[in-house]
Amino acid sequence: MIGTEPRLSITHTRAGARRMLVVDGHVDLDGAPRLAEVLQRAGVRHELATDRCDARVHAAASVALLLNPMRRLHRRRPDATIVGPRGPTRAGRHRAGPASRDTLVADRAALVAGLAQRRRPRAAR
Repeated sequence: MIGTEPRLSITHTRAGARRMLVVDGHVDLDGAPRLAEVLQRAGVRHELATDRCDARVHAAASVALLLNPMRRLHRRRPDATIVGPRGPTRAGRHRAGPASRDTLVADRAALVAGLAQRRRPRAAR
């Protein structure tokens, strides 16, 4: 039996008031159109974060399959947050240039900490 990569899964969830899309699995030619379609419809009414901590890319072409729909999303929603560790996708994004002003956080805990910090009331002076 030949082992195959896990299929691409895109899950909708929430992180506070922010809508989050969790991308999990191998990004390849089979899953890329679905990812592009979901990102096209995402973030219309709510703040958006995309969690790609569990997305796997194995070649430069796979990095492009993940980054291109993300770039289109950030043209529409420059306030979107990307959750993802250092690796080929983050390096590819930096090589592509600072076209967007998106926020990058290393992991889910950093996203939650940032949300909690935004909600914390300022001390009276």
